[in-house]
Amino acid sequence: MALEGLSPDIFSVSVAPGEKLRVISYQSSYDSSSIIAVACGFGIQFGFVERDIQELEIVVRELLANISRHGGGEGTIVFYSRELADRLPTLIIDFMDNGPGFPDYDLSLHDNTISGFTPGGGLPSARRFCDRVELMPNSPKGAIVRITKSSSRSNPHRIGSFVVLSKPHLGETHNGDQATVIHTNNFTLVALVDGLGHGLVAFQAAKSAITIIEQNYQVPLDQLIKIMHIELMKTRGAAVSLAKINYDPQTIDYLGIGNVNTALISNTANHLVNYNGTVGLDISRSHVVTYKYELGMRLIMYTDGLASNWMKNQDLNIECDALQQAHTILSSHARPTDDATLVLGKLMLWTPENG
Repeated sequence: MALEGLSPDIFSVSVAPGEKLRVISYQSSYDSSSIIAVACGFGIQFGFVERDIQELEIVVRELLANISRHGGGEGTIVFYSRELADRLPTLIIDFMDNGPGFPDYDLSLHDNTISGFTPGGGLPSARRFCDRVELMPNSPKGAIVRITKSSSRSNPHRIGSFVVLSKPHLGETHNGDQATVIHTNNFTLVALVDGLGHGLVAFQAAKSAITIIEQNYQVPLDQLIKIMHIELMKTRGAAVSLAKINYDPQTIDYLGIGNVNTALISNTANHLVNYNGTVGLDISRSHVVTYKYELGMRLIMYTDGLASNWMKNQDLNIECDALQQAHTILSSHARPTDDATLVLGKLMLWTPENG
């Protein structure tokens, strides 16, 4: 099993991949070697160390094998490059197949949950060796797995690994909840956005907010929310929560507006302060609040698509596996009449040596 607290960020909602580098058709297992070679070539170009290259080769080989076994035998592999100002370039790869998709996206990330897999194969190996794993909603032709990997030199240390799981409003193809997690050398920024309403217009508002966050993540949170407010005036608006987890000192700068709630979990749940309002419509009263944290705590963000009293009826044991716990919460407490999203992370030290 993957080491708890040392795993990559896991997403069931997508973020913009960046600049497209290359598209390769996968028609049979005979194409695997050439696709692996392309992936490793980009890894070298992006400053991957030897261990990173070895891990990338394992993941690409396993995910291509999954297309052969479970994805209709054919697919398309798309390579992207994405850059943040203080990091080496990040390699993003989409594996798009022609199969039936995943019967349960969340549980598919666990070892031994997909028929025919051996421990460490497919998605579980991606979970171990990548920065982020995203499972996309099934396209008309199959499923999409997106992996994100950067050089281990990009983040000599960081605090936290996060799971992001989401379910759209029943009957909707667009999800109005969107999230992102950005690790830098000095802090990790966690953001969850709930576009007003649901469906396409909510998705457009939330996606705009995420784009702004990822373009301006280095600015102070109060300035970031003002930038978002101006840009989201073009949309129907959104509830937004931002948590900047500073490594030294161990503090969290937090700014939440609207009904995206956040709590720090230890023996009890400490709810962080949110202000009334909607980004893009009214943020007349808000300011950044700073909290102290201790290693081992969990940070949880969630939208109002979860039942209002869900915490009273849920075990929040911080020793549990984060992915399994997030899946249990979402499957037990998500309301079908709204988008529901949960961000769950354990605040502990991650390094290339122990990750």
